[in-house]
Amino acid sequence: YKRQEQRFSSQPPATITAGAKFSVAVRLVDGAGNTATSATDTVTLSAVKGTLLGVTSVAASAGVATFTGLRVTGATTGERLSVATTGYGSVTSNAFNVAPAAPSAVRITAAPPATVTAGTGWSVEARLKDEFDNLVTASSAPVVLTLTSGAGPLLGDVSVAASGGVAQFSGLSLERAGSGRVVRAGSTGLTSAFSSSFTITPAGAASLIFSTNPPESAVAGEDMACAVTAQDQFGNLASSFGSTVTGTVA
Repeated sequence: YKRQEQRFSSQPPATITAGAKFSVAVRLVDGAGNTATSATDTVTLSAVKGTLLGVTSVAASAGVATFTGLRVTGATTGERLSVATTGYGSVTSNAFNVAPAAPSAVRITAAPPATVTAGTGWSVEARLKDEFDNLVTASSAPVVLTLTSGAGPLLGDVSVAASGGVAQFSGLSLERAGSGRVVRAGSTGLTSAFSSSFTITPAGAASLIFSTNPPESAVAGEDMACAVTAQDQFGNLASSFGSTVTGTVA
């Protein structure tokens, strides 16, 4: 026979789910357009845009190479399979789409700033991903933020329904100063994500308080001691305060 070309006798489905198995078949054709039934050439498949998993090289049997258990894990549109067989011209399959699998985890893709002032708003972005790290754009599952380390509470809208698989949190704040703050982004049934630790610094001084009171009685003309602490509006020590404090006797 005269081997001339190869054709898909079984095409990929129009849409597959990432990681789901599918099958195709490639037929080796002679110069007259008939299946080359004596051909046993090795036929190799690859994905044009992503990575094709499974057994991707198969020896033809009676001129037909059948591939089963193929998988593509990267979500995309317009994917194609390319066929390479020595002595034949290359050919590609019909285009098909790879849809994300079901969501399996939450990923924080925009974390809190490393340092933020007490009471100042900040934002977080969380995404719903499948087991292959594809964004699950069809998901509108609610995502909840919680503070897992440090004094709270975490203020703002901490429960947001995802849109296109993305949950945007804005106007979040913490009022208690301290380091090592961590937030968790979670959704029912999915693996949670944790932010890097961040620090809340005190706001500007808003008030002065006696941290050590003067004695209840004192001898006239003798020195007496007391201590005054500057606090921000949330009761944090205003460590950046450096102004002179003047005391008077009322």
